[in-house]
Amino acid sequence: MTAFDTAWSLVKEYSPNWRDEVRNIAPLDYSDIEDMFIPLEMEDDDEYKFDIYNFLDSGTKAHVFQHPYSQKHVVKIPTQPNTFKHRPNADEQKHLQFLESIGYPIATEMIMGEGDMEHRIQPMLRTSNVRSDQKGLSRADAPLVHLFRDRHPRNYGFDKIGNLRNFDVEQIGQGDERFPYNAIDAELMQSEFLSPRGIQVPATRILNYFGDDDVGRFNSFRHMMQMLEPVSDNPKYLTYDGKPIYLEGY
Repeated sequence: MTAFDTAWSLVKEYSPNWRDEVRNIAPLDYSDIEDMFIPLEMEDDDEYKFDIYNFLDSGTKAHVFQHPYSQKHVVKIPTQPNTFKHRPNADEQKHLQFLESIGYPIATEMIMGEGDMEHRIQPMLRTSNVRSDQKGLSRADAPLVHLFRDRHPRNYGFDKIGNLRNFDVEQIGQGDERFPYNAIDAELMQSEFLSPRGIQVPATRILNYFGDDDVGRFNSFRHMMQMLEPVSDNPKYLTYDGKPIYLEGY
């Protein structure tokens, strides 16, 4: 059994309020994470990396480790200096946390440390066999249009309840969307894209949250909510067939 398999077997739930759990854990200090900063010359040496305690995986911009004090969370360490400069800042994290709390299929990050010691905490997700769940991918992907540019299947993982969530929260904003993602006709978008998947978005609640100020990389997403508000049922939470499935089971 791998380190990830062992940790995954101990995770019992996924909670949108996971930050409260992290705050109750002893904060990570230099002695906890110093070995997680992998030298550049060892970036491609898998044998070296898997010898590091709690190492789980590497991506193009982050190394992922089991949190030393929690089986439910992982620690993301930048692969190189300044790798995290385009990741969500504190305000953007607050916006993503709000969307997560109203049922959006995302796993956000918690910024920890400063300067050279900056790292991110995130709930643990299982990333194996994601492509085999095409229905789940379609269901998770649809409400994230205009929110994240990169929604490749490799950026999704299963939470402990079995729901897929996007965990690559770096590329906020509209990308090269295909029809009907960029449809001008909101009614068509609702009737032919969202409704067949049973999706109703809480457009009014999101618009009230964002207000009228410039929200930077979220402007495209807010514009889509403005389009959908007149044709949406506007539930309190993001719902699938009337249920906020990403808030159930906690």
